[in-house]
Formats: sequence, C-alpha cells, structure tokens
Amino acid sequence: MILPVMAKDIVTLKKVNGDTFEGVKAVVSAVRVITFEIDLVIDVKDLIVHTPDNGNVGTYIVLESNRMPVCDGIDAHYHLTVRKLSAEEI
Repeated sequence: MILPVMAKDIVTLKKVNGDTFEGVKAVVSAVRVITFEIDLVIDVKDLIVHTPDNGNVGTYIVLESNRMPVCDGIDAHYHLTVRKLSAEEI
C-alpha cells in the first residue's frame, strides 16, 4: 500500500500538447508511477521525467493512466503504467 507520505520522488509531467508541470510528487519504479496529485490530468503518451539524486535522468512514457478513487482509507491517486524510454526515443 502506497500512502501520500511515501511520494518522495519529484518528477516533471510533460503533456503531449506541450504543457509542462514541474515539482510533481510521485513514487517511481521501473514500470509504474503513482502520484496523489489528482488535480492534474495525466493521459496516455504523456511523459514523466524523473531526475533522482544521482543525476541519472529517466524519461517514462505513460502507457496506461488509471485515476483511482478514495478506497479503504487511501487517498485518490493516479496509478500509471509506464515504459522507460531509451536515449534514441527521446
């Protein structure tokens, strides 16, 4: 179970239409990104850019975007299925 306090990764959301939203708190893993920032609209093909403390930038494309409602005491959140892009794809 992921709670909002666990969202310690800071990412940038780059929308297909060119809009950019910086400072989005999330939990980033190899195939999944979870964020409790439900005021954003996150769509398939949007990009999530993650720059961890080690400086290795990871860019992920959203393959599936699921906005999850409040359930069992867990706040509403986005559950994003992602794929990390290679340098050639960026």
